[in-house]
Amino acid sequence: MRGSEKIEGYVKRQHVAIIVFLALGIGLVSGVAFNSFQTGSDTGAGPGISGQQSVTLPPAGKGQVDRIQALEKETAQHPQNVEAWIQLGNTYFDTNRSKKAIMAYQKALELGSKNPNVWTDLGVMFRRNGEPLKALEAFDRAATPSSRSMFR
Repeated sequence: MRGSEKIEGYVKRQHVAIIVFLALGIGLVSGVAFNSFQTGSDTGAGPGISGQQSVTLPPAGKGQVDRIQALEKETAQHPQNVEAWIQLGNTYFDTNRSKKAIMAYQKALELGSKNPNVWTDLGVMFRRNGEPLKALEAFDRAATPSSRSMFR
């Protein structure tokens, strides 16, 4: 009778492991789905950027050199175009050009961008550039976007 005895109020370890595995799996799938919906609808424009000129560019995956050249031309012709500066910074970020990305992100912030993603990306570029204190300050600004710009 010992092997077939049922103790009430207890759950077998196998059942706990299965429940934990299922919960983690559901959480992972939900997180990925939520993230894809969030990034799929994000245009890269944060608060305070509406009304800026749009930029027609080659697709991000093709011809990064062409994309950089188009954005550099756009920022030279329209130096007040915050969105173009952000996109230029993002393209430099994607091509691992930290010093140029820092310059582009700083310009976007100087022009009044309130986008916390710009502060976050600037922090990552400062970190990659070996400037951890500036990175920490940029990350802090990302967490509190209403704070005063460190570049004014």
